Amino acid sequence: MFDGANLTLVPGEPCVVIGESGSGKSSLIELLVGFLRPVAGELLYQGHPWADIPEEALRQQLGVMNQHPHLFDTTLRQNLLLGRPDADADTLWSVLEQVQLDEWTRALPEGLDTPVGEHGQILSGGQRKRLALARVLLKDAPVLLLDEPTEGLDLPLARRIMTTVLHQATGKTVLWICHDHSYYGLVGRVVEIVDGGFRELRCQYVDDRQAGRAREPRDAGGDLAANDVLERGSDHPGLNALNWNGPGGLRERLATWLH
Repeated sequence: MFDGANLTLVPGEPCVVIGESGSGKSSLIELLVGFLRPVAGELLYQGHPWADIPEEALRQQLGVMNQHPHLFDTTLRQNLLLGRPDADADTLWSVLEQVQLDEWTRALPEGLDTPVGEHGQILSGGQRKRLALARVLLKDAPVLLLDEPTEGLDLPLARRIMTTVLHQATGKTVLWICHDHSYYGLVGRVVEIVDGGFRELRCQYVDDRQAGRAREPRDAGGDLAANDVLERGSDHPGLNALNWNGPGGLRERLATWLH
C-alpha cells in the first residue's frame, strides 16, 4: 500500500490527509492503531518504535474514530460514557454541543437516556458520526485519528463542527482524513496520498471571518484562490473533468462555504 512513504505528525499542527478512493487513507489509520502491521519500515511515537509501546499505554494515547464507527445497542449516555466513564451530565451536554447534537438530544423525551437501537438505528448516518466524534472528544487523548468524521454532513455544518473540534484539540496531534472540502482554510497542512507516498500541499490557514479568501491546497504548481475558481469555473484545466455546474457540484459547494 505504502512504498517509501514518510510522514511526520507534529503536536499543534493538524494534518489533513486526502486521496483517491483506495489510495490508503483508512489503511493509514489501521496502521497507526495496530490493525495492520508494516512489512518494512517503522512507525515511531515520540522516538520510540510503535510496536514496543504496550497496547494499554498506546490505547490511552489515541482517540480514534474510524470510518464506520460502532454504536452499541444502549442509550446515548452509555455510548458517550465509553469515551470517559466518569463524565457527568454537564460534560456530556458540553460535548454534544461541540458536535451540534445537543438541541436534537434535548428534544427527545428521554434525552440522554434515549436508546439508540441496534447499530444506532434511531440516528441518521451523520448523527451517528457526530455521536462517535463526541465520544472521541470525551476521551481527551493527546493524539486524535479521525477518519472522515464529517461524512454525511452538509459542508457548512461540517466546517462549524470541525472548527470547534480543532479549537478543542489545540496542542494535540490531529490526523484528519477528509473526503470533502470542509478542511479548506481550517488547517495549514494538507497531505495527499499519491502512488503509495505522501505529497505535501500548500494550504493557507484562515479563520471563518476570512473564509472568502481561503485557498484550495496546491502542490508546486501554485495556489488557486477559491473565489477565482468560482469565476473561472470549468475553464480551469484542473476542474474540467469535475461535476461543476450540476446539483451538488463543486461550484455550489464552494459558494456555500465562501458566503
